[in-house]
Amino acid sequence: MLNRIAMACLLVAVSAAAQTTTDVHLLQNYFADAVITDVAYDEVFADFRMYGFGSASNFGLKGGFTLAPQFEINGQLSLATQSPKNSDAQVGLSDLVISGRYLAYRQGPTAAALGAEVTLPFGDSDVGYGNGGFAMFGALRQSLNAKSTLTATAGLKTVPESWGVENSTASLTLGGGLIHRLSAQTHLVAEAVIYSKIHYLVLSAGLDRVLNNGARLRGMLGVGAADNAPDVWISLGYVFSF
Repeated sequence: MLNRIAMACLLVAVSAAAQTTTDVHLLQNYFADAVITDVAYDEVFADFRMYGFGSASNFGLKGGFTLAPQFEINGQLSLATQSPKNSDAQVGLSDLVISGRYLAYRQGPTAAALGAEVTLPFGDSDVGYGNGGFAMFGALRQSLNAKSTLTATAGLKTVPESWGVENSTASLTLGGGLIHRLSAQTHLVAEAVIYSKIHYLVLSAGLDRVLNNGARLRGMLGVGAADNAPDVWISLGYVFSF
C-alpha cells in the first residue's frame, strides 16, 4: 500500500512539472521546441548583438497559434539595423520566418516534437537579409521534478556564413537547455546553441516573469564562445495572449 501511495505522489509531481513549464518558451530556440501552446500569443521583442566588427539589432513581433491540438504554427518579422564599425548604420526589413511543429509524442514527463521552418526572402540586403532559407528539427522536453525541465534540439538550418553577408550555408544545429521554476511567477531559462558549420556557440541565461495582467516579461543575456557568434547578445520581450 505504501509503495502505491508513493508511486501516486511521484506521478502527481511529474505531472505538475510538465505543466509548470508548458507556457515558458525558450529564448534562443524559440521555435525549435517541444511544447504546444493552448492559446494564441504574440511577443513584441527587441534584441541587440555586439560583434568585434560592429553591432546588429532587431525590433519586431513573433508568436504562434495552434491549428490542431498537436500542431502549432509560428511567425516572425522585424525591423533590423546593422552598424559596422567606421561605417554608417543601415536599416531595413528582416526576412519573414514561418515555422510549424508537430507534437509527435507526449507521455508523462516526456514530450517530443518535429518541425520545419521556411525563411521567405522579403528582407533588405543592406542589413544582411533577402536570401531566404529553411530549417528542420527535432526537439525534446524532459521534466526532472516539480521545478526543472531539460530541453534538447537537433536539426539542419540555413545560416549566414558570417556577420553582415548574404551568402548562406546549411549547418547542423544543436541546442540544450534548462527551464527552472524560481517561483510561481518566475522561471530561469538557460541555453546553449551550436551551429557546427560556421563555428557558432552562444551560452545564455534569462528570466520569464508572469505579470499581474497575465502577460509575460522576458529577458536574456547571451555570450558568444566562437568566431561567428556575437560577443554579447541582449534580448527583451513582452508576451501577451489573445
